[in-house]
This record gives sequence, C-alpha cells and structure tokens, in this order.
Amino acid sequence: MAKVGNIEVEVQIIEKTKEMILERGFKGWNMDDLAFESGVAKRTLYKIIGKKEELIARIYLDNTRRTISNVKELLNSNKEYKEMLYEFSEEFPRYISAFALKTMVQLRREFPQIGSSIDELIGYQVETFKKLYQRGIDQGIFRSELNGALIVETINSLIRHFIQSGRSEAEFEKDLTLVLHSAFKGFM
Repeated sequence: MAKVGNIEVEVQIIEKTKEMILERGFKGWNMDDLAFESGVAKRTLYKIIGKKEELIARIYLDNTRRTISNVKELLNSNKEYKEMLYEFSEEFPRYISAFALKTMVQLRREFPQIGSSIDELIGYQVETFKKLYQRGIDQGIFRSELNGALIVETINSLIRHFIQSGRSEAEFEKDLTLVLHSAFKGFM
C-alpha cells in the first residue's frame, strides 16, 4: 500500500506521469488515470502529489533545478576559462532531458504559468552568467566591445531556439554543441 512520504512511490508516480504526458499529451489523462496506472488510490495520490498542475509544475521545475545545478557545478570547476567554455558547450546539451525536449513547447502553450515559473527560475541565474562572461571579457578572452548581458542574451536565445525546434535528442545535442562552440569562438 502506498503511503505519504514514501519516496519510491513518489518517483514511480512521477515516472508514470512522464510516460502519460509523452503518450497522451497533457490533456489526454487525468488523476484517475494516473492513480489507476500507478497502482495508488486516488485519495492517496492527491495526498502525495496534490493537483495535476502542481505535479506537472514539480516535474518541470525539478528538471530545471537539476539542469541549473549541473551547469553551476561545471562553471565552478577550477578549469582554465577556455576549457570550461568548451566543456560547457559539450555538456550543456546533454543536461536537457529528452522528456523536456519532446514536451516543452506543448507545456508552454497549455500551461503558460508553469513556463513563466521556469523562466523565473532561470532568470535568477542570469547574473551568475553575466559575471562569468564578463570575466572572459576582463581576461581578454572575449572581445572587449561585448558585455556579459549581451552574451547571456545570445546564448539563451540559441538554447531556447534549439529546445523549441523539434529536433530529435541526438540532433539537438549535436547541433546545439556545434552552435555553442561557434558562438563562443565568435565572441573571441
């Protein structure tokens, strides 16, 4: 029997939710379906997860937090600046989950408030990236006429474009990696 606070049950529910979103979209299932397919009583499901929209928000915001954490770990490494940029270009596309790639456009259309919450969470990181890129300018690695904000805006636009492009996971990783490498070289 599923109990509130059981992490394994929560993970099972989240994974089943992702499956259902991929198979049926956001509107093609309800909490009754999720309870049945997860093997959890509906009442217990609501105690564990809350409402459907809260569950969807949790999945995407947790995914965004994981991506941000991975990026911060990479950026805080003690690597030489150019090596860190190269590694960022190689690793960042892998941090974006296949699930997010396949569903993000639909999420933003059907749940714009969740999309706004994701943007807000990412927005909190902008200053970190501005400082990082400004460091590259100050060290003479990036062109002096640039500024951190302009580089952030450019990189974010590229990333958003590729997320919304509908590419397969392999194409996304390959193409975004190439474009990030090219962009950073262009800033030099």
